Amino acid sequence: GKVLSIEDGLDENDWEAWAKLTAELSKRNVLTIGDDLFVTQKTRLDKGIANKSATAILIKVNQNGTVGGTLDVMKQAKKAGMKSVVSHRSGETLDDSIADLAYATGALGLKTGDPQPVGDFPDESTWVRRVKYLRMLAIEKQASR
Repeated sequence: GKVLSIEDGLDENDWEAWAKLTAELSKRNVLTIGDDLFVTQKTRLDKGIANKSATAILIKVNQNGTVGGTLDVMKQAKKAGMKSVVSHRSGETLDDSIADLAYATGALGLKTGDPQPVGDFPDESTWVRRVKYLRMLAIEKQASR
């Protein structure tokens, strides 16, 4: 299969190498996604935009600290022609609000890991990833009405 994206392909402070990688991979329609590169922070995204360091940003609300600040970062990325991928964090909870954030902002995707098959995870209190997928399905069903 084809590689669609590379996340955190280089050191988060090697802006020049990121720009070179992005220029090369863009020719092949491969997204370069910055997670540690940007940490959902406006100042780091500003630098990345100026350097053309990535074509997408991984969004983690807790890295930014506020929903409003996170939305500002996402708007800034979109204005620069970048994609956003909303992501979970390790140590997740049953909170499924990142599915709403991903859908409402038109993010390219939602990164939340293995969907936790019911056979392997019969206890719903452990569905920290699965609930996000279930919420996304519910949103899509509601939107299609």
